[in-house]
Amino acid sequence: MSDYASVESGWGNNPSGTSSSSAYPHSLSIPKPIEVAAPPIYHDPSLGCEALQTIQTHIDWHTGVTTSSSLLTAVLEHRQAFIASPREHTTCSKALIQLAFTLEQRNSEGDTDTAVALRYESWLVSGWS
Repeated sequence: MSDYASVESGWGNNPSGTSSSSAYPHSLSIPKPIEVAAPPIYHDPSLGCEALQTIQTHIDWHTGVTTSSSLLTAVLEHRQAFIASPREHTTCSKALIQLAFTLEQRNSEGDTDTAVALRYESWLVSGWS
């Protein structure tokens, strides 16, 4: 199978299907799109719940893209999930500390405040686990 998709067209084709002598058919080769692998989501129960593992994957693979406000929103949503079922979040304290450490290493504006919020959230979660 070819790596190119072929598109043929002609200029000056009239409705009867015959082409005039001044019209030359053209062929255009368009490369097929490159398949990009999605980053792997961590599936290790010792790294926290699936939500925190997804956030960690996003931060690891998209450095600088995640805003502090979106991370803080994710932390609040995680808190709601934690309150609903604390037994499913027994390792989330460790995961929140790892997220805070990753943000501190990025050293971007606003990441330090978010890291402090993550460490505080880790402390809250550890009291319930």
